[in-house]
Amino acid sequence: MRRLVVICWLLIGFTSCKPKKSMTDAGRLKNISAKKIWKNNKATFGDYKSVSAKVKGKFKNHKTTAGFTLNLRMETDKVIWISIKKLGFPVAKLKITPNKVMFYEKVKRTYFVGGFSLISDFIGTTLDFNQLQNVLLGRPVVALKGNQLVAGAFMDDYRLSLKKQHELYELFFNINPVDFTLKKQQLNEMSSSNTMEVKYPKFEHKIPRKIEVRVLAKSKKTFLDLEYKSVQFNKELRFPFSIPKGYKKISLKK
Repeated sequence: MRRLVVICWLLIGFTSCKPKKSMTDAGRLKNISAKKIWKNNKATFGDYKSVSAKVKGKFKNHKTTAGFTLNLRMETDKVIWISIKKLGFPVAKLKITPNKVMFYEKVKRTYFVGGFSLISDFIGTTLDFNQLQNVLLGRPVVALKGNQLVAGAFMDDYRLSLKKQHELYELFFNINPVDFTLKKQQLNEMSSSNTMEVKYPKFEHKIPRKIEVRVLAKSKKTFLDLEYKSVQFNKELRFPFSIPKGYKKISLKK
């Protein structure tokens, strides 16, 4: 169950392909600079202070397959809150702030309070609060400037990558040429050869309605599909979280 909660926040993906240094006309793609593509993508971001959604999900790895529903609440830049249900019954809860991760699950009656090691322990990649938030909102996982990027073509999409890739990882972003929403973001971790991919097949009201996560870590594959069934913006939200008495604290190996 711990992994079921954790994977809900994971998110960035992969594929490596050397980008072209200039944008050329590939089919219906127009010749647009990387800076302009990046600016157009930023214009697709929703301007909201809070988001709440009911989400249907499916999780699969080499050990198990599970369906679930969850209630998601977010106050931008402050808190991410999730309540997970199975068969209509609450089974786990997660609350993330920029400085802390808190989690408990009712099956084994365990809890965790600490840093982002709960997430990185599972996925093998360090993610901070802002990166998790961006993944859930369909935004590039890191904040960059247009002059840091180079544009190329990949299939029928614009593809953006760093002019100079980071020594620890490679990043790639596929941008929809019609509305400039993010179609896919990718990450290759250099030290471990772990790869991650997050696809966004559908956007509505400047938020993704579907998120598809694919992770390959240490030759093990993990799949997560999320579908936002209903979404509300700028509502007054509560983020209740208290660890039940008698639960056992879990610790993670460093």
